Amino acid sequence: MRVEKVKRFREFVMSHDVRLTDFKNRKKCKEFFIKYIEHHKQRGMKRNTIKSYIKNVRGFLNWLCDEDIGKGIIPSNPISTDFIKKIYPSNPYEKKGLPRRNLFYKG
Repeated sequence: MRVEKVKRFREFVMSHDVRLTDFKNRKKCKEFFIKYIEHHKQRGMKRNTIKSYIKNVRGFLNWLCDEDIGKGIIPSNPISTDFIKKIYPSNPYEKKGLPRRNLFYKG
């Protein structure tokens, strides 16, 4: 987990006045997470950068719900991989591992 990316998430959380009780409510947490992704899209971040932010926030939420190593504050992580696939689906290039350049271009 990258500390600077979690710090950015913290700044975003504080600017939107989100409380810990909001993370305990799965629906509110998911709505907030969608706003967080939209915030990065509006800032013009590239897809891979946004994916790395998603990965780090998800790791932080895993830590919040882990009773052994983490804090054990929330019952479970509401941001599952299936939820991420729904709100931020991969593009065809990522699915197939294809390069982005046109292989038929002769220049």
